[in-house]
Amino acid sequence: MRKKAFFLAGSILLILTGCAPAQQANHLEEEPQAKVVQVFTVRQQAEQPVHKTLGIVEARGDLLLSFGSAGKIGNVQVSKGDKVKQGQLLATLETGYLQSSIDVAQSEVEAASARRSKVLKGAAEEEIQKQRLQVQSDLLRQQQVQQDMENGKRLFAGGAISQKELELLEAQAQQAALTLKSSQLQLEQLVNGTKAEDVTVAAAAVKQAQGRVEQVRQTIDETRIVAPVSGTIVDVSKRTGELVGPGEVVFHLMDTDQVVVEIQVDEDQLQSYQAGASVQVSNDQGLKSEGTIAFVSPARDRVTGKYAVEIAVPNPQEAWRHGMIATVEKPQKLSGFIVPLESVGISGSERFVMVVEDGVIARKVVETGRIIGNQMEILSGVKEGDQLLRTGITYYVAGEKVIAKED
Repeated sequence: MRKKAFFLAGSILLILTGCAPAQQANHLEEEPQAKVVQVFTVRQQAEQPVHKTLGIVEARGDLLLSFGSAGKIGNVQVSKGDKVKQGQLLATLETGYLQSSIDVAQSEVEAASARRSKVLKGAAEEEIQKQRLQVQSDLLRQQQVQQDMENGKRLFAGGAISQKELELLEAQAQQAALTLKSSQLQLEQLVNGTKAEDVTVAAAAVKQAQGRVEQVRQTIDETRIVAPVSGTIVDVSKRTGELVGPGEVVFHLMDTDQVVVEIQVDEDQLQSYQAGASVQVSNDQGLKSEGTIAFVSPARDRVTGKYAVEIAVPNPQEAWRHGMIATVEKPQKLSGFIVPLESVGISGSERFVMVVEDGVIARKVVETGRIIGNQMEILSGVKEGDQLLRTGITYYVAGEKVIAKED
């Protein structure tokens, strides 16, 4: 009996112990394990983030130079690759025929000026005296003719002369009176001085003559090409002796002492780019220079949807070349925290992040600022030390249990 009882107790114990692990396994299967997620811990930035933008290097002055008039090239004074200074003469047309024109025009100015001076000074005393004598002579003549006419009337009345002869005497008297009146008016003009309209006419004549001189000089200027800026002659397309038309390109001149880098900036970055601010300019070949923001466009580009910004870069060694690709770096002033771009979700007009708090995901609405490279500025909604889901935030829901793993 004892053996049977012992055997029965042992069997029951074996059954109980054998079933326990199976029951425990079933219980674990009913409760899913928490997922491991990559998180980003929000921290204050030790250094300001840098916004980088690619741009194209352009010469400050890229000019095509030509003559203003047609002609035969008399002299080309520079060659390709020459360094020239502002105001330096580069080429001329043959202008021998123009020199005589300017001499004639200058003579006209001198003659008109002399006439104006004479008008302003008025008549000389001897001219006035001469005119007085003329008036006296015309007066005597008028009196004589008038007397002859009176005598003629008496003779006509007595039948001594004909009607035709009397009419001739009357006509002579009228002409003498007119001649006298004209002489008296001329004397009055000489005595009283020059009329205002005479001065105006004389001044206009001088101005017209000076205008002809200026016109000839302008024509001569159009036969010369002068460097408008200092720079390098990139190309010479005409030679001495060739015929050339107005506006036909003769020289290609570049001013490379300073270059300009043009970049396109998004609206949310525009506040960081103010005229006069300094930026760092570099390229993949190791060139580095400090530039100054020279221009910020007030209008958005219709094609790119961005704003053009020009950076002036000193280039005394001409290390920067026209057409190079440059990287412009501008430190950004932060108003919040910087988080990975993929940590921020969009739902309608809201921006949100998924925060891990005590192993459970919570959804938080945030206010965002600028996008800086592959990061986004968070202005409010998170605090330092928050752990944000780094990726795949749309695959998780609030309240889900997870295990946070820092990058």
